[in-house]
Amino acid sequence: MSSPVGRLVFLAGAALMASLIAAALQPAAAHDRSTSHSKWRQAGPAWVATLTMPAREATRLPDVAAGADYDSLAARFAAYAEPLVEVETANGRCAGAQARPLPARQGFLRIELRFTCAGGALRQITYRTLFDAAPSHAHFARLARPGGGFDEFLFTAERTVWRLQRPGDQTGDQMSQPAGAGTFVNFVELGAAHILSGLDHMAFLLMVLVAAGRLRAAIIAVTGFTLGHSLTLSAATLGWLRPDSAAIEAFIGLTIILVAADHVARATASHRPLAMTLAGFTALVGALAWGMAEASLNRLLAYLGMSLFAGAYLFLRDAQERGAAASQGPWTFALLTMLFGLIHGFGFAGFLLDTGLTGGDLIGPLLGFNLGVELGQLALVGGAGALIWIIGHFLRQRAIPALGNAPYLLTALLTALGTYWFIDRSFS
Repeated sequence: MSSPVGRLVFLAGAALMASLIAAALQPAAAHDRSTSHSKWRQAGPAWVATLTMPAREATRLPDVAAGADYDSLAARFAAYAEPLVEVETANGRCAGAQARPLPARQGFLRIELRFTCAGGALRQITYRTLFDAAPSHAHFARLARPGGGFDEFLFTAERTVWRLQRPGDQTGDQMSQPAGAGTFVNFVELGAAHILSGLDHMAFLLMVLVAAGRLRAAIIAVTGFTLGHSLTLSAATLGWLRPDSAAIEAFIGLTIILVAADHVARATASHRPLAMTLAGFTALVGALAWGMAEASLNRLLAYLGMSLFAGAYLFLRDAQERGAAASQGPWTFALLTMLFGLIHGFGFAGFLLDTGLTGGDLIGPLLGFNLGVELGQLALVGGAGALIWIIGHFLRQRAIPALGNAPYLLTALLTALGTYWFIDRSFS
């Protein structure tokens, strides 16, 4: 890699890291995915659950009763959740939950549910809270066993009953998998669902496929992206960094614009003017959003860092096109997509940050979730690559003139989506 290219790579990386660090120094904002968690314990004949939910989720709660007047959001949460959580032991169903609000840290709601049971081993827990209002909601439950240790389960709209397995319990009922294996598989499923349902991440990967041009370059670029998002997904979920998710979600839209701009600039030899335009555009949006939202100075610094990164990225691609480093393009592109992956990894981490798990307890879910993201990504890239090849083969066979313009039409669509997400998320 030539010296100018090396300096530009360093500048791009330094600008991006400065931007992410600036974002990480401000209070974390809400994540987009709907999540909550609970801790369960036995108290004599009763089972007690402490449910924790981000306060933003209160906007999703339907009215429990017409004209009901609650003295707090937590009280409304308690009234809503009370009939939707059930507990059953070997001696039958426990008496209905008694719900009461609890003190909670800023930005969260906490309630306690107490179930009076007639004894016997805990058989199953049914949890249906919020799935009616948010079908993609996920609830992580952790149960302290009376004899020591923990069981864990992930409730989703499709999985609302937790059947607990106990040694010597031969009732013939369908039992859950051992806690560790079942939870790991649940998180793999959630990771795959996250990437396949995340339109912005899908749009970015599709734009990378279009910009790479060839299969080998696309595989190398996606590998770099994987390395990048794995690093920040781990760093965020383990608590080493927790950047402002509102800024991160906006920057995900910007990554789509940057890769699209690079694709167009290579065809029109316009990297330099596009570099200056995008750098100015990013800084302007950041300054306006900062001024209107009265956010901290760190948010403005984060946008200025991304502005510098945008300019350095496109100048770097221009240096490749003009110099001997062009032959190393796929590898440099992979390095750049790895930098983009650092941004997307923080976006992937949203669900795990709200499970209530910390430290070593996060290792299994983190590995499972990351594996699920990778499997979903492979399925997406493989499916999209095959579809692009089939469409291209069809058009070539019939000598359809639109073949040459198809990548640019797709680029225009993805650019419009990226621009919308960048602006909308910056001002939301």
